[in-house]
Amino acid sequence: MELLSCVRGTPNPIVIHCSAGIGRTGTIVAIEYILEKMVKGVIPLSMFEILKELRAQRAFTIQNDIQYLFVHRVILGYFLEKHGGKYFKEEYTERFKKFCEEYEQALLPGQ
Repeated sequence: MELLSCVRGTPNPIVIHCSAGIGRTGTIVAIEYILEKMVKGVIPLSMFEILKELRAQRAFTIQNDIQYLFVHRVILGYFLEKHGGKYFKEEYTERFKKFCEEYEQALLPGQ
């Protein structure tokens, strides 16, 4: 989020690229795409539709489950941070914390 915040709003073109330009790059592009929609007040498509749209432009964007879940983690975290008290009950914050813990467990070797 810090990286995206630094480049958001710049008039210059932004280049994002990892080794193949599809996994980590696609993950960051998906996050920014969703955030741009939210900031403009546009309800984003479902994540499945967003992924299809991105893959129509760059095949195999977001390569694995961890990257797919990371997009959800970042967007949920951003929304909770910005609007948590207004839209969410404490129950949802707890569920998000549990989701993050399970995500971290999935990153551990041998899981």
